[in-house]
Amino acid sequence: MNPSKIICLDPGHGGKDDGALGPNGLRECDIVLAIANLLSGTLLADGLSVVMTRKADEFVSLGDRCGISNKAKADLFLSIHCNSNDTPAAGIETWISPSTHSGFGSIIQAALVAEFPESPNRGCKRGDLFVCNMTVAPAALAECEFIHTPSGEKFLIDPKNQLRFAKALRIGILKQLGLGVGDAAKAPPTPTAAVPVSTPEQDSRSEAVIAQLDPKCRQNFRAFLGEAKTIAQRYGCDYQFVSGYRSWEEQTELYAQGRTKPGPIVTHARAGYSFHNFRTATDGGCFTPSGVYLDGGTASQQALAEKVHAACGAINARNLLLG
Repeated sequence: MNPSKIICLDPGHGGKDDGALGPNGLRECDIVLAIANLLSGTLLADGLSVVMTRKADEFVSLGDRCGISNKAKADLFLSIHCNSNDTPAAGIETWISPSTHSGFGSIIQAALVAEFPESPNRGCKRGDLFVCNMTVAPAALAECEFIHTPSGEKFLIDPKNQLRFAKALRIGILKQLGLGVGDAAKAPPTPTAAVPVSTPEQDSRSEAVIAQLDPKCRQNFRAFLGEAKTIAQRYGCDYQFVSGYRSWEEQTELYAQGRTKPGPIVTHARAGYSFHNFRTATDGGCFTPSGVYLDGGTASQQALAEKVHAACGAINARNLLLG
């Protein structure tokens, strides 16, 4: 596919803005970010470029969201939300600007309806939504089911349904671009400047985490780790998977054991046991020759880590959606 095509993904709300809430406190901002992250990975695996208006639980104004898309000269802008109402409601709908003629919204809605025949089709609607009106690229806002009902909250929190939303939105984007769904790249392209380095093993705590997965998940996860290590090596980075959130302590422990060498390192930290719930966090840190770990590293090392993280995320999402 054409890597010059840029897709801007806009996970709604975030930070001080939770968005709509489910009966048990499920936040719209968390669900749409999870869907957007999965979708981003699949589009990267397809060979497209992806820009995110937010990558974490942070507040981004509507104007800044449009500015990010416009500055990137995105070819498409897709905002992802969950719906809510004062009365019981269910279904999927897509919104577009009153002045648009691109057909993008109708294509997204059709893809969602095809993936979710069990959900009522609320159609593609026109409305004065800021992010759709103020973006240069063809824009659509997808409302991924209602979060305010017990059944809707249960539906949206299910990782399988989050994957289905990512799958459907991917199909809609590819169709809008005139690309075939089966044209996905099997792996990110090999970087031109490849520097072979040694790759550390997982620490014993990580092995214990992996051992808790069911056999199929464990097999898929090990396959992902193997591909991720290869990607890191191609970029000249060491790679490791650690079991906890306090990854810098585990990184230092690995270095002390002689299993991490000085230089850039990319870490994927465990944040969930089941494979379909796997989330990654990237650290652009660097070990100095004296063994001191510089949290965050230099700007160039941070950028390098982000590249590896994006490539690994593409592999992870591809394995999830394409088997």
